Amino acid sequence: MQYSKRSILQYLFSAVALYVAMCGALQEGGAQPADGAGDQAAKMAVSASDWSKKYPEVFEGIEKFNGRDVSGAVEDFEEAAKKYPELPPAELMLADLYIEKNRIEMAINALDTAARKYPEDPETFLLLGNLAFQQNRNTDASLAFERARTLLESYDGDSMRLKRLQLRLYAGLATIATRFDDWATAAAYLREWVNLDPQNSGPRVRFARALFRTNKGREAFGQLEYARRLDDSILSPSMLMAQFWMEAGNMAAGREWLDRASRRQAEDLDTQMMLARFHWNLRQFAAAKKSVLQAIKLSKNDPQANLLAGRLYHYDHDFDKAIQYFSNVDGDDPSGGVSEALKRDSRQHLMYALAAEGSPAGIQKAIDMADMGTDLPSLVAQCYAYKRGGKKEKALATLQAAQHSTQDPNTNYIFAYVLADEVSADKVMPLLEASLATEGLFVFRRDAEQLRARLAGEKAKKKAETNNAEARQR
Repeated sequence: MQYSKRSILQYLFSAVALYVAMCGALQEGGAQPADGAGDQAAKMAVSASDWSKKYPEVFEGIEKFNGRDVSGAVEDFEEAAKKYPELPPAELMLADLYIEKNRIEMAINALDTAARKYPEDPETFLLLGNLAFQQNRNTDASLAFERARTLLESYDGDSMRLKRLQLRLYAGLATIATRFDDWATAAAYLREWVNLDPQNSGPRVRFARALFRTNKGREAFGQLEYARRLDDSILSPSMLMAQFWMEAGNMAAGREWLDRASRRQAEDLDTQMMLARFHWNLRQFAAAKKSVLQAIKLSKNDPQANLLAGRLYHYDHDFDKAIQYFSNVDGDDPSGGVSEALKRDSRQHLMYALAAEGSPAGIQKAIDMADMGTDLPSLVAQCYAYKRGGKKEKALATLQAAQHSTQDPNTNYIFAYVLADEVSADKVMPLLEASLATEGLFVFRRDAEQLRARLAGEKAKKKAETNNAEARQR
């Protein structure tokens, strides 16, 4: 079936508009593939904000846009596009700004205008393809990218812009193919991307992944070695091969590559941290501990290493060491190098460890820390601390305020722990089962297993007593 240029455009616009009407504005981040392919594809699009750093007219236009003078912004963008041929048309810069603000309907209007004014410009369809991909509308994304490819074949504009558009096209087409597990097609597009941008390690790693998935492991490893020479900050070839094998479901082969990386890169922090997480997720406590302690040795102030070390020691009921490592992350960070999310995580686990340690001073410190927070994790920690301190009524009252549906295994254990002596085992067991359904380790796993065994034993004993009583009556 043949489609005219206009009919394809109408179809794409109507599909985007329908999605927006049904689901609201596009949420930041969108749906991304596991390897971050969506992020890399999006980065091929130089945004209006990026242009503003080089071109004063674009900067002035953005200032007007932010001041709600859209017509003035378009005039500045038009002036810039006439002056610098590597820039996209004004309406595309405007659409980009609307996308940054999550104003998708306004972005579509700008794209519609761009398509009518510049019907041979491929960038309109590349933007539409990115939008469709982020919204998981794969057919629409494919249509848009294919239309962009057709237009690029006859594109005779600025050579710098042509290369940028080609890079984005190959990234988009490869990403779509990857989403459908069409690795051979993805590899072909990624090869084109690498040939156009040979000094960029990112697409080369993606190319290696696609080669690996098409049973070209030797060539994949060679590409990874090349990528590491280009950028020594990325993971080593052995680590990346381990990732590829585990992603493909072959954990034994992944483990072999990790062991190889461990031997060859005993002094590499990233390698040791990946090994520690790998073993933690497989419940291999001793191996996880060995790797995380090596990571601490390599960088005693690394926040991720300290957080994982704290979790390991809490799991092992060595609460003093757990408190020490969690405190290392939760302490002052004058450099600003520790993310707020990481600080919140370590603070949460520090409260758990203080309460689990069991001393009156530790329990009170956990309660006081929780008092300073207004979020759900603080309520959960306080609930646990009250129970550990023997304040049953306060624990139950806090649980009532905190209780909600959750997939967090630590929270489910704490709810079960607080309720275990208050309600029947049948009501507590689902919480413990939900907690223990977690595949990897978590700090309260041993406690949850012990509580489940205790409740199961009490239930069996009660049932036996009932059966005996009934037998005596007969």
